[in-house]
Amino acid sequence: MKITKLGVKLFLLFLLVSLVPLGIAGTIVYTYVHDRTKEEVQRQLRFTAHSLNEQLKLILSQRRFRVADFSVDGFIRDSVEQMGQKPLEYSQIGEKLNTHLIKNQKRVDPDLLELSILNREGKVIASTSRNQVGKDKSHEVYFRAPFLSLESKGPYFSDALERSETAKELQLVFSAILTDKDLHRPMGVIVTKVKGNIIQEILKQPMYRSDKESVVDHSGEIYIVNSTKLMITSSRMLGNLGLNQIVDTKAVKEVLASQGELSGIYENYSGIRVLGTALFVPESNWVILAEKNVKDAFLPLLKIKYIFAFSGGGVVFLVFMFAFVISGKTNTIIQKLIEGTKRVADGDWEHPITVGKRRDEIRDLVESFNLMMNKLRESLSEKDMLSREIYHRVKNNMQVISSLLRLQSRHIKDEKYVEMFKESQNRIKAMALIHEKLYRSKDLAHIDFNDYIKNLVNDLFLSYKVNTGKVTLKMNIETVSFGIDTAIPCGLIVNELITNSLKYAFPGGKDGEIKISLRRVPTGSILPQDRGVQNVTAQPETFELIVSDNGTGIPKDLDYRNTQSLGLRLITNLSENQLLGTVELKRSEGTAFQINFQEVKYKERT
Repeated sequence: MKITKLGVKLFLLFLLVSLVPLGIAGTIVYTYVHDRTKEEVQRQLRFTAHSLNEQLKLILSQRRFRVADFSVDGFIRDSVEQMGQKPLEYSQIGEKLNTHLIKNQKRVDPDLLELSILNREGKVIASTSRNQVGKDKSHEVYFRAPFLSLESKGPYFSDALERSETAKELQLVFSAILTDKDLHRPMGVIVTKVKGNIIQEILKQPMYRSDKESVVDHSGEIYIVNSTKLMITSSRMLGNLGLNQIVDTKAVKEVLASQGELSGIYENYSGIRVLGTALFVPESNWVILAEKNVKDAFLPLLKIKYIFAFSGGGVVFLVFMFAFVISGKTNTIIQKLIEGTKRVADGDWEHPITVGKRRDEIRDLVESFNLMMNKLRESLSEKDMLSREIYHRVKNNMQVISSLLRLQSRHIKDEKYVEMFKESQNRIKAMALIHEKLYRSKDLAHIDFNDYIKNLVNDLFLSYKVNTGKVTLKMNIETVSFGIDTAIPCGLIVNELITNSLKYAFPGGKDGEIKISLRRVPTGSILPQDRGVQNVTAQPETFELIVSDNGTGIPKDLDYRNTQSLGLRLITNLSENQLLGTVELKRSEGTAFQINFQEVKYKERT
């Protein structure tokens, strides 16, 4: 038994009625658990990020204060001032200063890698790394920055991890202005370089590790990004390769722009959706990110999904069996209705639909359909007869007009006007021939254009008494049917072009040849969009009409678009304004007009 759409709808209706309550309850429970889970995970991540922020504040503040303490150290101040005032004792004072720095390096801070003093020109005059003494550091940011922030800010801090020149490990750089004691004039810069792994050591604490005991567990991680979006801590997924990787995520960009905090679901640097918190650290312009994979964060929801999936599956099975039984009784008659309507659509008006001995609304529907089919058949028959009569009368009226013009022309002595009447007769005949073809065609809407062109050209050859032994005709026309909106302008164009060739191309009985070609061409739409044409649509096929002769040709100085010739003006007007196509004149061998167009169909007007 074939399943009908009505059977499917019945099944879906029963399914909907059964599953809606289950779906509503499941949605409420799922939403509640989802929101509570999200709030709890976000609360833990925010707590973790803020805890790390406080520890970073403490560590960075200690290092800032330390470099500030060095900048006001009396011995350092006096030594630098004396080195500027006593050039002869420069080396001895510098050696004492080096010794002083080395002596205090590890005592002050075991994580201190290097302590250096630069004069106003950026030259290292003392350092715990003796090989740095005498080097020019004026190009370094940590030398220039303290001078720029002398009045408004404290010690400079490099928020990115740099590679140490001496210890060959990552470091953080702090620097401060060194001023004299009396007038507080800048004498140089004091620079401290601290081990960069002090940050990584913090992240090794249990609450920050990516394992089962921490908040982020094995599916998440905590890492830090600086103001230039570089990762300055190792990554759980990338390891140490994550150092200095660009993290240009939406969360980082928003937090750096707002200098605040962001919590929610977003994509991390690997494109994985995470539930996380991004927190701005104002002391260092860093961003702390504590993240957890969304799938693992909402793992408790899976159990709820499984429960409702099994429950829903059972309901679906029961509903399916019930709907199958109910809809099966109506499938047979519905199939008959479908087959009957298809026969009617194919033109079988003599095959009414039968439903047996049913006594219900379906029988009433079938009887109403059969009655409607009979009335439509009668209406279509009347419409066909009326359309044929209209086309026939239009053709007859045009023939009467043509005959009147012919009779009138007999009383005209001027050959010029006689020729004008003759051309008008031929134009009317061209249109009358289309209406004759329409009322003789089967569908009353299209004509065989190949057959039409043959009849039209034969009439023109007879009208101009052409000697077919001297002027030959070659036609290469594809089998194509046009509606009246395309056939009339296209027929008039052919009429004008053939008339023009017969009148002017072969003067003095000269031999020649006329060619007509109509074919489909593989081009896109050529319907102009800027002509303001309304109520018309172009059909998808494009046609190429070429009418040519090998006669004398049109003079080269004649502009066929701007001429007094009615025929040439008609060709241009009909091609561009009626067919909405393009027209081109070629003069290489005689005369050839090429018109490209698409069949047009004017929308019905009410």
